[in-house]
Amino acid sequence: GGGGARARADRCADLWARGGLETGPGRIARGFNRELERGFAAIAPGSAIGARGVERMALLPAQELEESIVVSRMASKAKTRNKELIADLDQRLQRLSRDLTLPAVSRALAPRRLCEAYLSSLDRLDLGFAVRRILLQLFDRLILEKLEGYYEEALAVLERHGAHAARRAVDRRP
Repeated sequence: GGGGARARADRCADLWARGGLETGPGRIARGFNRELERGFAAIAPGSAIGARGVERMALLPAQELEESIVVSRMASKAKTRNKELIADLDQRLQRLSRDLTLPAVSRALAPRRLCEAYLSSLDRLDLGFAVRRILLQLFDRLILEKLEGYYEEALAVLERHGAHAARRAVDRRP
């Protein structure tokens, strides 16, 4: 029943967190890191962003469409919870790229981009739909639900390296 599935998911989450699923998550982690690094690469004007564009969604089989909807909801929920941190992070990254004359990296760490990188890393493995769904749920629980801490840590690193928050205009009227 549902309790058995929940217990299996909890065991899998525990193994995942401790790195005990080396064959899958090790490969997933490497793929995820590669895809995440691509988020910091320059994006050519007019190019399609993300492997799951609108054109592709129209042709998706039912399971892929369901997966795409689940991922969109996960990313949207994480974006809503962390809206201000994401805006601050994007602003600092944009300023850094401008000051250092680097390619723009806007939204490189946005929840949608993280989800796309994770999905791309899962695509490299031969996994059934049920397993992919469990891994997406684990990603949501272990990563996306804790993005606030990751974003705060990223902002602290940027702050230590001189990428300060934008100064807010001060009302100087008497």
